[in-house]
Amino acid sequence: MNRIILVFALIFISFTMGYAQSFLNKVPANASMVIRYSGDNFSKNLPLKKIDTYNFIRMNLSKALKIDSLTSLQNLGINVAEDTYQYVTTEDSCISFVSLLHLNNIPQFLKLVDANMPAEMKPEKRNGFEFLALSTDTYLGWNNERAILVVTSYQNKDRYNYYENVAVDTSVSAIDEFSDSTVMAPVEEKKIEQKPKERPTVKSKSKKPVPVKNKPAGKAHSPEKPAVKRPANKEPVAKKPVEIIDHEILTDTTTVEVLKSPQVEFDDSVRTAKRQDWYLVQEKKTTAKQKQVADSMITNNFIGTTVSIETEASYKKVVDAGADVSIWINSENLLRQYWAGLYGFSPYSYGGRNFSVKKYDDAFRSGMNMYFEKDKVRIDQRSFSPDEKMTSLGKDLFNSKQSTALAGYVNPDNLAYLSMSINSEAMANYYYRMIRQYMSSYPYISEYSDIVDVYVDLLEIIIDEKAVAELMPGNYMFVLHDMKTKTVTYTDYEWDSDFKYKEIKKTKQELSPNFTFVMETKKDAFMKKIMNLPLKYAEKEKFNYKDKGGYYELVFDSGRYPLTNMYFMVKDGRVVVTTSKASIDMTLNNTAYAVDADTKNSILNNNYSLKVNAKKVFEQISPELTSSESKKVSAWLEENVGDIKMESSIKNGMMQGTTTMKIKGNHSNSLEFFFNMIDAINTIMENDKEEKEKKLN
Repeated sequence: MNRIILVFALIFISFTMGYAQSFLNKVPANASMVIRYSGDNFSKNLPLKKIDTYNFIRMNLSKALKIDSLTSLQNLGINVAEDTYQYVTTEDSCISFVSLLHLNNIPQFLKLVDANMPAEMKPEKRNGFEFLALSTDTYLGWNNERAILVVTSYQNKDRYNYYENVAVDTSVSAIDEFSDSTVMAPVEEKKIEQKPKERPTVKSKSKKPVPVKNKPAGKAHSPEKPAVKRPANKEPVAKKPVEIIDHEILTDTTTVEVLKSPQVEFDDSVRTAKRQDWYLVQEKKTTAKQKQVADSMITNNFIGTTVSIETEASYKKVVDAGADVSIWINSENLLRQYWAGLYGFSPYSYGGRNFSVKKYDDAFRSGMNMYFEKDKVRIDQRSFSPDEKMTSLGKDLFNSKQSTALAGYVNPDNLAYLSMSINSEAMANYYYRMIRQYMSSYPYISEYSDIVDVYVDLLEIIIDEKAVAELMPGNYMFVLHDMKTKTVTYTDYEWDSDFKYKEIKKTKQELSPNFTFVMETKKDAFMKKIMNLPLKYAEKEKFNYKDKGGYYELVFDSGRYPLTNMYFMVKDGRVVVTTSKASIDMTLNNTAYAVDADTKNSILNNNYSLKVNAKKVFEQISPELTSSESKKVSAWLEENVGDIKMESSIKNGMMQGTTTMKIKGNHSNSLEFFFNMIDAINTIMENDKEEKEKKLN
């Protein structure tokens, strides 16, 4: 556990340091995820001297790293002015998380390593670097300039065969001696060569039970000779492994005496011992494999050559070198490595088949760039495919604009809204491509890619994409107007000593959301048929659904459900589902809310637009919180977290989006805000814990 804490601690330190350009050529091109930190930007936004002042850093991180709480994080030997890379990769069935760190003071770094080095392990001197196993899954390599930390996990462990017979002696004397002994001798997997003495068979074709007469309780019965008694104070004699009777041969002809005999108990004990020995062997195999992979990665990093991620054109296209933090993801590679790790090499997977997973080079590569600005956190997302057909599909997918009518349902006083505008016909075509790719990547199905192609072709024939687009063109709007706390009743049960229950009516507080969902359609008549259909069955099924003239109303039992009413309506190419009567009246009267210019532009000029009024959301959920701890955390967030906004559209031939979260309160910048938030929440939890302990005492 300490080794795991150390890993996260070192990763945390690297978070404050960032990446150097010289490390780019050390990140392999087959990585499925790459994280880059800008040391220069981080050191300006939040110096280590400031980080040292946080209590949760001083106490928790110092303890995890086994350093004195007075030791500054600047004295760990890790260069705070340089940049850091971390990446995820799969090699030889091991998924590895790798961190690359710059060093500036070797004695200080070695002091940190020595404090966390297992007593039984010593660094191995290699060709120009040193290698150390911190644990069975954590390995460290370093020289005078840099360090590489590898946390790896072997994924293709063998499955235990529970149906394999075990060799156990069936002689009565062996059974008797084992039943009297307290220590079990180690079990060998080979069978003995000597022929065991005969005894009554357990399996019989006869349906009559095997008669067992005058058998002492707890002793195995043998018609050939009586049970052998052990002389007093005689040490148990270790017997050779003998053959176990497989439990599967126990039939309905087996007597209760045989089932309870020492032989059956001996069988279970030997099976358990064999399984435990098997797991020990697998543990050694796993440790050896993890060390082999980590050793290879560390050695190659220092003295080998690497086909770098910098050769991947999409990497530079989606990653901004000026970002404080950037994350690059090859989604197809992640999926392929997942299947390979799960099924690719295990001899027990699907009858022992070794699957090869088909590789696609046309999948989207996604990048996320994070900027810690003065009054907000900004995250830019970019998605790009090197394949022109996939790029064209992406452009077609976003070839849509939100309508002004749907934008009119957004009220400036709302808690949140989400606007989506996509081309439904292009979405269907895009899914066909994704289904083919996904199913062809799935190990078992990949063998039948020709059948998959026929299946997807059949879907394309059966499904009329244009008809689907007529029903749902692709414009949607969801608005959360507000949330109120409502008292609802529910039934609980109490049981008496005779296990009879009685119903107890109780009440609780639940949030009741007030929302509106609007969808465009070109099939008004069909949607009206759907909304009219429940009228026929309302009385029979005993639910309150009525035609109110232009719209429909569903009334809930006010004492049982958080919702009181829901309204359904189809008018002028719009399907409305809402809990707000105001939205229904507005639709009937062809009116709209007065949307502010910024919100209107965001909705009409982007395929995705989202906005959350964080302050109001925290205000609404506060009454639902019960503990003083959660109430204090909610109050802190309410005072320090501002509005959250997200926009996405096609820009420069790529799908791009921007998400921002404004910050309030006394913070130098948004990076400091995150550390202040963690520190504040940690302080609240610690104080609450102390108060509870005082009350108990």
